[in-house]
Amino acid sequence: SHSAAAQDPYSIPPSLGHEFTHDQTAKVVPQADGGYIVENDSIEQVQSILGINFETFSAEMVPVLEQKKAEYVGDEHMQTQTFLRSFEYGLGNMSEFQAVMGENYVQGKENFFKWYGIMLPTKPKVVEGLYNFVKEEVFHGQEYDRPMSQMIEESLTQKK
Repeated sequence: SHSAAAQDPYSIPPSLGHEFTHDQTAKVVPQADGGYIVENDSIEQVQSILGINFETFSAEMVPVLEQKKAEYVGDEHMQTQTFLRSFEYGLGNMSEFQAVMGENYVQGKENFFKWYGIMLPTKPKVVEGLYNFVKEEVFHGQEYDRPMSQMIEESLTQKK
């Protein structure tokens, strides 16, 4: 379904995906008094995908998050635990929520849908909307199919 041109053979670290998303969604606007304000034009867009305002969404997610953290324990769920920690951080404010999406986006579509599906199991259209928002508004159509962790594993296996 994807054209070869849209595939990037390289992977980027989640932390870079996080910062890049901040860079793409927030504008720092210098003020006359020497200070600055940060404007984020895409807040409305993400809220419309969520279908509710961010504060309400965030409050609704807290008990779900606690339940999932209790559910996904043990070493075999390390990636999911990392996602849940990042998701929790993202509930702090919309800017961080967007950046956390970018962080998870660069770990591949499959992971994004799996992880956000854990938090929003009854809202696949919302998960798809969030993915497409990051794809179009932040990464300009670029998709990452191979998460960093997978690439590291592959390179270690090839050396043996």
